[in-house]
Amino acid sequence: MLLKDICLLITKGTTPSTIGYKFQKEGINFLKVECIDNNGCLISNKVEHISQECHNKMKRSQLFVNDVLITIAGALGRTIVVNNNFLPANINQAIAILRPNLDIINPRYLHYYLSTDKMSKIINGYNAQSAQPNINLTQLGELEIDIKTKEKQNHIVNIRRNYYA
Repeated sequence: MLLKDICLLITKGTTPSTIGYKFQKEGINFLKVECIDNNGCLISNKVEHISQECHNKMKRSQLFVNDVLITIAGALGRTIVVNNNFLPANINQAIAILRPNLDIINPRYLHYYLSTDKMSKIINGYNAQSAQPNINLTQLGELEIDIKTKEKQNHIVNIRRNYYA
């Protein structure tokens, strides 16, 4: 199945300064590419902050539990699954939100699948030739995802969890 067919939403964020806001010392978490490492973990000391007002204006890119984030500019293909630990949060334009249809796909399975060497090669092959590597939302939505049964997805997720525990 295509990624766009298993997600309820595929979108990206924006930079607060483009809508008249500045970063703050405290407030709503704001993620950029450098906040996500190659292992799908949040680097908390890289997280910026925005005001509640800015977060409200950036409604399109507000994060929810089980969203899968993927970097689409600079370091392509880093993924992470959103959990309660870093909410409320928002993102910039170098990260895409994949809001999976939970009836079709386990967010952790999607995260692991997008992190495979096979998908990394495909994503980096889409890279538009520019000064900074990037992939657009249309290209992202056209990625072919191997959908297993929910039981098989959960089995794969459990194996990965136990392996990295």
